[in-house]
Amino acid sequence: SNSKGIIGALRYLENNGVNSVYFLPLNYGGDGCDTAPFISDEANSFARTHYDLSKLHQWDQVLHFAQKRGVLLHFVLRETESGNESLLGPINALTVQRKLFYRELVARFGSYYATKWNISEESDLTDQALIENKDYLRYLLPYNSPISFHTHGVQDEYDQNLNQTKLIMGSDLSFGETSIQYHNHDQASDIVEELSSLLPTTSISMDENGTPGAGVTNNNIDDMRKRLLYDVLFSGGQIEWYMGYHALPLGGDMRLEDFGTREQLWQQTAHARRFMESFLPFWEMEPADELLTGESNQYGGGEVFAKRGSVYAIYLPDASQEAVLDLSDGDGTFIAGYYNPRSGQFDSEITSLPGGGYVTLPEPPDPAEDWVILVAKRD
Repeated sequence: SNSKGIIGALRYLENNGVNSVYFLPLNYGGDGCDTAPFISDEANSFARTHYDLSKLHQWDQVLHFAQKRGVLLHFVLRETESGNESLLGPINALTVQRKLFYRELVARFGSYYATKWNISEESDLTDQALIENKDYLRYLLPYNSPISFHTHGVQDEYDQNLNQTKLIMGSDLSFGETSIQYHNHDQASDIVEELSSLLPTTSISMDENGTPGAGVTNNNIDDMRKRLLYDVLFSGGQIEWYMGYHALPLGGDMRLEDFGTREQLWQQTAHARRFMESFLPFWEMEPADELLTGESNQYGGGEVFAKRGSVYAIYLPDASQEAVLDLSDGDGTFIAGYYNPRSGQFDSEITSLPGGGYVTLPEPPDPAEDWVILVAKRD
């Protein structure tokens, strides 16, 4: 809005509550084949070791604008297609060309205060190669910015595509953040909780939701909210949305001209984030779905995020059945109110609930919709 091109797109995203974007600064040999920092498109060592300073200066203007607007920059440094994986030398070799690529990007953009550095989309690198790439990036980066690597599609917490993440990040805490591609919506919270237990000091980030061809469209936003958004957030994770493969005018992963095609999702994701920032000590909370019983099992059932005895956030993707919350961990009086995840507003009167046992949650404003319930100890 009020701007054109990429600056206008970033302004639009920030105005609608989006606070992170991921992008590939080098996608030659991959799906898009239209972005590189080099002086030439020629496939030779001279071109791959000489960088276009004018282009990098323009990139810096764009990324600086994003940072000023509070948008995290997620650098995806390699693509899974073989032509891109080996563009700067053998896939598992930390070549001079690969080191120079890292150095040039970190020298110009590593000082930004909100960045994430992803070694590869759908990584095919060996364990040792991932560690070597991470160590070199960690040596270059001026701050303790998270470093990650992306998985191939994951179905559940036992999927073998999670094994490398569990093994490497479980033994090396200096990565800082996961990058989990997940295809089974109903297992999202189980994956987050499994990884949070194994990697207690690592930020659990979920991305590339759904099958490659689908992702988020303008027609499945309600389903994504009910199956994924609060499942991930109320399990202690974070989420990045993926837009699938779609032709224009809708557009998707590789061709998109209008971020407004998913505007409702950007806004509803922002509602969820602002709810957590405004009302929850989320850094002290943990998933506690076992405290909720009786609710509908549609969309995988309810989600509970709790600081036991103090504050509880409950998400009901289907509020048509009477739900019971276990408040045995807290005595005294609690207050409860319904938050509308579609509008970002509280839509009910405050209700008092007794602590020390099981309580039936008050009836929602509209049982046919999904709702968030905030239950907090009265001071």
